[in-house]
Amino acid sequence: MAPAQAYVDAVARGDLDGLVNAFHPDGQKLLVRWAPAGSDGWLAHYDFTRRGDRISVANLQYA
Repeated sequence: MAPAQAYVDAVARGDLDGLVNAFHPDGQKLLVRWAPAGSDGWLAHYDFTRRGDRISVANLQYA
């Protein structure tokens, strides 16, 4: 799925503009629980719904 890959690539690059551009321009609320620095990492489940060539809904669940 190209929009999801664009999101993942933008996160990996630290590219805020690329991250924003992965989403459909009509807006998206996103709730994310962030782990503090120095954590051992966590598991995550990402569920993307797309509209055209962009993400319209992102459900990110971290464990």
